[in-house]
Amino acid sequence: MLNPDTLVRKGAIGALVRFLEARPDVGIVGSSFENLDGSDWPIAFRFPSIMSELESGLQLGFASRILRGWVVAVEMSFEAQPVDWLPGASMMVRPSVYEAIGGFDETYFLYSRKLIFASEQRKQATPHGMCPRVG
Repeated sequence: MLNPDTLVRKGAIGALVRFLEARPDVGIVGSSFENLDGSDWPIAFRFPSIMSELESGLQLGFASRILRGWVVAVEMSFEAQPVDWLPGASMMVRPSVYEAIGGFDETYFLYSRKLIFASEQRKQATPHGMCPRVG
């Protein structure tokens, strides 16, 4: 799945395919992104929780340090790692996972659609993964 404004680097789709081939336990894989200026935007997400909402509302140094493990947006490392959900601008989903979930529910708007999809995938017990540098 790609957003209509996503620019795909040469070799990126092949890298995602190879990642899924090497990791049959992963149901969805996504790539890193670049900002318009070429800087990295390596972000994935944790599922929101009461603690993440508390941290988001407080935004205080001490409280934010204590609640760091619950912040929804997670900066990815240079190694592939498991995440709760990925930006929908660039995701590759196994057909079996897509079918098991029943596809996207079109009644949800934008970001919540990916979150609900990821939540349904979690019920299927297939983890997400992320290939942070592709192409």
